[in-house]
Amino acid sequence: MKLVAILLSLGVLAGCASHNTVQAPDLNYNLKAQEQRIEQDGVLYMAKAIHKKEEVEQYFGKDLLKNGVLPVQVFMQNKSHNGTFLYDSSRTQLKTSDGQALQVLPLNDVYEEAKTSMGQAVLWGAGFGLIGAAASAYNISETNDKIKADLDNKMLKNGALSQGASTQGFLFFNVPKDLASLNGWKLNLTLKDPEHLTTVLNQEFSDTVDPRKKIPAYIQKKMAKKAQKEAEAKNKLEAKANAKAETKAVTNGKVEAKAKTDT
Repeated sequence: MKLVAILLSLGVLAGCASHNTVQAPDLNYNLKAQEQRIEQDGVLYMAKAIHKKEEVEQYFGKDLLKNGVLPVQVFMQNKSHNGTFLYDSSRTQLKTSDGQALQVLPLNDVYEEAKTSMGQAVLWGAGFGLIGAAASAYNISETNDKIKADLDNKMLKNGALSQGASTQGFLFFNVPKDLASLNGWKLNLTLKDPEHLTTVLNQEFSDTVDPRKKIPAYIQKKMAKKAQKEAEAKNKLEAKANAKAETKAVTNGKVEAKAKTDT
């Protein structure tokens, strides 16, 4: 352990893991969030999806969206005059444009995507043998503890929202890595008062997202050609069916005309 401490103090592992983040600005100072704010049943509610690479890295030290995790910043304030609201993340869903309901990810699931891999200790410490690897592993372990504590500190907490009180934090959702748009997506958040009456708050998003997992151009061309062939085949089938229907109609018309003539 002394050798590990010496290596650390000498800056041998300067290239090792670190975790330096900043707090996200309060949504009260975000113009877009203010424009889309909702006031319902005495609750002021704002939400913002954090998807820009530089913002995600600033707030969480890593581009979580690259691993399929979307952070959503939420602000709530109880402006009612007669009660306390109870918030529970298990009653919160992010609904996609096609109606799929995504549940809030627990801390440990988000941490698994945000932490630094122990496998990197081997790479960082390779130049210093086993001692270097041990020092790197120690550094990564400490960094991961900081990452988990930082995530826990920033997550929106369950609990009571008393009269006049406000709360703010992040919710995390598992989304496709090639996500390119949040248009039509809605954050559904449910609050309960002491009388068990519910208030459902819906925030709709319309953001365009820079997909982290982009489809290569040659695959896009193949997909476009396939879609074109399928469309052409469908059009041919429809044209054939229409021609058959027309022929049948003409034939039926002739039969009916002949029957009238015969009578």
